[in-house]
Amino acid sequence: MNDRLTLLLVEDNPGDARLVREAIYGCGVPVEIVYAGSLADAATRIEPHVDAVLLDLGLPDSTGVSTVMSMRAHAPRLPIVVLTGLNDDAAGLEAVRLGAQDYLVKGEVDGRLIVRAVRYAIERKHVEDRLVAATEALEASNRALDEFVSVASHDLRDPLAKVLALSSILAGTGSPMPDDDRVCLVEIHDSARRMQRLIDALLTYARTVRRPPVRHPVSLQHILHEVLEDLAVRIRAEGAVVDAGDLPVVLADSVQVRQVLQNLLSNALKFAAPGRPPVIRINAAREAQRIRVTVADNGVGFSPEHGERLFQPFVQLGPAREQGAGLGLAICHRIVQAHGGEISATARPGEGATFTFTLSLNAAGPPSEPVTFSGSGA
Repeated sequence: MNDRLTLLLVEDNPGDARLVREAIYGCGVPVEIVYAGSLADAATRIEPHVDAVLLDLGLPDSTGVSTVMSMRAHAPRLPIVVLTGLNDDAAGLEAVRLGAQDYLVKGEVDGRLIVRAVRYAIERKHVEDRLVAATEALEASNRALDEFVSVASHDLRDPLAKVLALSSILAGTGSPMPDDDRVCLVEIHDSARRMQRLIDALLTYARTVRRPPVRHPVSLQHILHEVLEDLAVRIRAEGAVVDAGDLPVVLADSVQVRQVLQNLLSNALKFAAPGRPPVIRINAAREAQRIRVTVADNGVGFSPEHGERLFQPFVQLGPAREQGAGLGLAICHRIVQAHGGEISATARPGEGATFTFTLSLNAAGPPSEPVTFSGSGA
């Protein structure tokens, strides 16, 4: 930062402008002041060597905090220090919220304070610009990564589909085949299916990371009914019972919350204990302006010290009835985190597991009736 400052003073009151100039010039700091009496006049005086703007909020062609937005439209790269009247802190704070770097009360500051506020504003603006540039670069990188994942998954699905199709054709021909060859064929088919599931899971994970939640009031009870319909065949096959208490309306992305519930219920079915029908209980408790949802099962569980690792990609603990991609809980973590909530898991080996997550609560929505879904048709 140069020692010498060039400031654009935008002030329509000649007396106030003179007082500000005298205060600044009297502090002994090398400062050049460019004067403008209106917003339109200021737009013509924004030169490359101007370091910052001292902006009055009451101008002939613009009044109030909207003046800050108008000034930013004319000079988006310049830091702005707002000049307010006495007892007008609210306007100053609102101006900062709209993009000004600081505000000062006219008549209550000396020249050195003005210069110091301007220097701080310039530094804060530089930091903000670097942060914006870094954010834009990160977003561009994420878009490129998203495109890569989409293209890669598409390119990988094609040959996998051929492997699956050809292995199915060979297995269904009925032609004599050595047992070892038939075992290899089955392994090829199963490996291709696992790879296909992994590609689908990776694509879902990448999209979850990139897509911010679109929040609106949604009924957890309604979403649960949809999930149970999707899992009905598996639930009946396992002889499972799903028991849900009062589930209220929450403020969330319905598609993403459905993904969370579906992943947690699928997980409970996948890690069911051998010889014991799965029992899954879903409950919700209100806590101030959020809701805490618990999904508890009586499955194989896991060691308590491994609870944090569960939400990392490609981590699976305990024996599963089917091979997964190891991304279901990582996706749940991403979704809940994007909603500003938390997700955790507790368990003991052989005694089941309990998953808990929080979401914003829409108090206007009443809880729905409890629901019980049984694999036996109850």
